[in-house]
Amino acid sequence: MTIMSFAQSACGGAALGQFVPVAHDLFGDERAGWSASAMFLAFSTGGLVSSVVYPRLRKRVAANRVALVSTPISTVAVLLCALPTRLAPLVVVIALWAAVYTTNASNSIVYRQSETPEPLLSRVNAAGRMLAWGMGTPAGAFVSGFVASVWGPRWAFVAAAGFGLVAVALAWLSPLRAAQPQGAR
Repeated sequence: MTIMSFAQSACGGAALGQFVPVAHDLFGDERAGWSASAMFLAFSTGGLVSSVVYPRLRKRVAANRVALVSTPISTVAVLLCALPTRLAPLVVVIALWAAVYTTNASNSIVYRQSETPEPLLSRVNAAGRMLAWGMGTPAGAFVSGFVASVWGPRWAFVAAAGFGLVAVALAWLSPLRAAQPQGAR
């Protein structure tokens, strides 16, 4: 799940790094500022929705199942971010992606904390977060910046979905798929 989180965080870094360039590309100089703000607000709103939904979801669904389902949905949602040419549909898709993306991230953290023995918890958490956010997010932002500079910022969402596909493959080819759900906690 930690390796999958690296790829999923790269997906997030790739997409988040392009909100301002996409806003400028789609809406021009005059509307880029508030359009990018609306995109970041949509991302934050999705995160807020996740913070309400995830605890209830986790009571009913085992962590491995949450990871196996949320990773492909997140990947499809971030790919859909490349399609809208108007702000309203774009912010809706971003909010949907953010809700699922944040649920996936929260799930990884909660699972890691619940399964790690107390004496190892600080080291395991530090390593997991460093791999996901310290390496994955900047790696995704770097790649999407390159993609955006060559093909345009909307193609960076396609690059983000590429990282998402890696996360999906890692999840579905890992022991997560074969693990017996241990119930909700």
